[in-house]
Amino acid sequence: EEVMAQAVRTLIAAIEAHDPSTQGKAVRVAGLASAISTALNLDTRDNRAAQFSALLARIGTLTLSDADRMGTETDLAAREAQGAERLLSTVAGMATVIPGVKHHAERFDGDGYPDNLSGESIPLSARIVACAGRLDDLLTGRGGHSGGDLTVKQALEKLKDDSGTMLDPAIVSAAESAQSKGILFRPPELIKGL
Repeated sequence: EEVMAQAVRTLIAAIEAHDPSTQGKAVRVAGLASAISTALNLDTRDNRAAQFSALLARIGTLTLSDADRMGTETDLAAREAQGAERLLSTVAGMATVIPGVKHHAERFDGDGYPDNLSGESIPLSARIVACAGRLDDLLTGRGGHSGGDLTVKQALEKLKDDSGTMLDPAIVSAAESAQSKGILFRPPELIKGL
């Protein structure tokens, strides 16, 4: 597991070097994903899959050429997802992580990408990462979302607005539960030191 953690640290450093605006985001989102997973009573294996998926959600950006960056947002996201899958499939131990990374931009209503999956056909780890990423965006004002001056309560209310369309209602409820239990911002065991 230490070898995998070192590989993940290296990949996060590469992502952040490639796009400095993402500095710290992967670790923040992984912490939120862990708290949501805990609130869902997921076992350690599934919790770790969600955390690693969050840590590596943007790995596909490293595979894109300038030409790949042309086209619509959907085209770009699909290329990024395909690149992430290609890259991670070459790394031992990443089989449980690939679905969460590849599908974290799917929407619960089926209007996402890369495969327009909907509802529970979206891998659980991807639904968790989507919610955790959206919450982080709301709290930091990153990713083109308004925010940064929102309280946690206000950000959770905005998540409820996205429930059933962008996000899985059960995952949004788990985020609220994690907050009420005081674990939403607790550092998870897996990623200490990342």
